[in-house]
Amino acid sequence: MEKGDSWSICAEQDAVLRDENNSIKNMEIVLDQYEHSQDLSVPSGLLQLMQGRADRAPGYVTSKETRDRYNGYNRWGIETACAVVEYMAKNSPEQKYLLTVNVGAVDMSGHYRDNYGYIDCIESLDSELLPLYNLCEKKQPCLCPDRRPRDGFSGRGFQGRSPVRKILRFGRSATGSTHRICAGC
Repeated sequence: MEKGDSWSICAEQDAVLRDENNSIKNMEIVLDQYEHSQDLSVPSGLLQLMQGRADRAPGYVTSKETRDRYNGYNRWGIETACAVVEYMAKNSPEQKYLLTVNVGAVDMSGHYRDNYGYIDCIESLDSELLPLYNLCEKKQPCLCPDRRPRDGFSGRGFQGRSPVRKILRFGRSATGSTHRICAGC
């Protein structure tokens, strides 16, 4: 999640990785944890994995090329999401969970790189999403991509295009307790 995201949304998650500075140049990913249930806690191994991914995040944005820094920021988010899916499939295969992934460089790119930078960031993200898609297909969670330009700066250049929103369900039932984990946000 990013600095501007609603604290109430973050607080609904059991664990959240978020960028404290909301900055490509000064990326600082922090892990927040919220206890919602005495009966259900986030596995300690998952928290360790998330903290390790947070510690590695700045290494994704070291390029001198602006495009590569933005794409690295998104890549970190997608690879972190993949690591969470892999961990849960291996260590807690029966546990239901909701994984929210907000790859924030698209939004930042719209603010700082004009329309062409914004479009470039989206197009690069499309190819970065394939490993997460394939992993979800293999491990069976539900994947809900949402790439909808909004009004304001991010809507410029997209007038007349249909929003893209798909829910891809790969097989698990929705019964039982659910963890809410926000990783790679």
